[in-house]
Amino acid sequence: MKKTTKQLWTILSATVALLAAMNCGATTYTAVTSGAWNVAANWSPSTGYPVAGDTAIIPTGKAITGLGGASQACATLTIQGTGSVTVDVNTLTVSGVTTIGSSGAATLTIASGATFASTSTSSGAYVFGGTGSSIVNNGTFTCSGGNGSGGTTPTFQNNGTATFTGSQQEFNSAVAVTQGANATLNLNSSSTSPFGGSSTLTASASGNTVSYGASGVNIKAATYYNLTIGSPSGTWTGGASTIAGTLTIGGTGSYANLSGMTLSGNLAVTGSGTITANASLAVGGNVTVSSGVLYAQYGINVTGTTTVSGGTLQLGNQSSGSGTFSGDFSISSGTFNSGYGGQNDAVAFGGNLTVSGGAFSAGTGVHTFSGSGKTITGTVSIPNVTMSGSYANAGALTVTTALAGSGTLTQNANATLNIGGTSAISNLAASANTPNTVAYTGSGAQTVKATTYDNLTVSGNAV
Repeated sequence: MKKTTKQLWTILSATVALLAAMNCGATTYTAVTSGAWNVAANWSPSTGYPVAGDTAIIPTGKAITGLGGASQACATLTIQGTGSVTVDVNTLTVSGVTTIGSSGAATLTIASGATFASTSTSSGAYVFGGTGSSIVNNGTFTCSGGNGSGGTTPTFQNNGTATFTGSQQEFNSAVAVTQGANATLNLNSSSTSPFGGSSTLTASASGNTVSYGASGVNIKAATYYNLTIGSPSGTWTGGASTIAGTLTIGGTGSYANLSGMTLSGNLAVTGSGTITANASLAVGGNVTVSSGVLYAQYGINVTGTTTVSGGTLQLGNQSSGSGTFSGDFSISSGTFNSGYGGQNDAVAFGGNLTVSGGAFSAGTGVHTFSGSGKTITGTVSIPNVTMSGSYANAGALTVTTALAGSGTLTQNANATLNIGGTSAISNLAASANTPNTVAYTGSGAQTVKATTYDNLTVSGNAV
């Protein structure tokens, strides 16, 4: 069948379009001069610049200094020798392998406010080569895959936010990872070994946070500022790590043994599981329990404040270590239990005690109050109280067994003190602030302390 000229032109146009489409995304662009990504003259061939599906090669000595004011993409990015790429604004997305270095010290830099996104899920989504090659992230770095082996003394300097997802190892055995001040490193891959064997982590800079997301993850033994555990499982794997800022334990999992680390900063329990410390737990900062359970099986010593705001703090056998809350202790909801499992631990308070909600469940162990000029606020019941400091009762304090000590307990106005047993305390000031009430409530014989009272109530056989 003879074809018309119009039909032939239609077929020819379609063929050209098909060939163009087949070639689209398959071009290899090599930088021939330094400059912006989106300038065709900076590349060979000079017919364009790398887009999604293309390969971008930056040879030694060449520098891509920015994206040109818009987001860019390619399939493969290779920075050779001493070449460099700077993501200055917007986002650079690489769907395949990113190689930093081949024989020299290549550099990939992400500026503040910019994003580098590696969307490959392979174990070699990004690879270091050469000697001293580096990634410097001042903005946002995201990776859906892992770090392939390669390179000599490569470095990953994170001064912004770096987030890993997927299922691959985040850093191979050669990488030196350093966290800058206030940086965030989210290790959210399901890999339980985010750091290869000889990799290093420096994470002590002020305000920085390293977050582990995988269940059963091996925590790199290091000095941290802030450390977050998103899925606790089994036992603590961070060895003799030091946490100077805050150790946050969240998620739904549990730790059967949290011990061995040095907590010179704070401890925050925010998950729904049970965190058990099988050795005396010393916290140099503050403790917060907002959900879940913190079980200090062998005692806890808190230098700062203690806040229970929704979870449970329960104490175990403190005979092997002192149980001391040196700062203010407050509970607004949740539970404090010093008599868990009938262990009835001794407890020492050095600050104010405030019970505004929740359950303050004191065991029969002696609860010593050693602070000076402090206050007990709320409805509090403790079987055995020893006052070695000076405290004011500003609520309803019930001492069911023994009120003792060489310190002073002062009744504030409208306060109530219920004494169910002995009252051998040296100083009970119960008359200056009116009205207040002291009630002797024991069912057996009681001796009323000789002092001046505002309101005195006696029941049973008190004399």
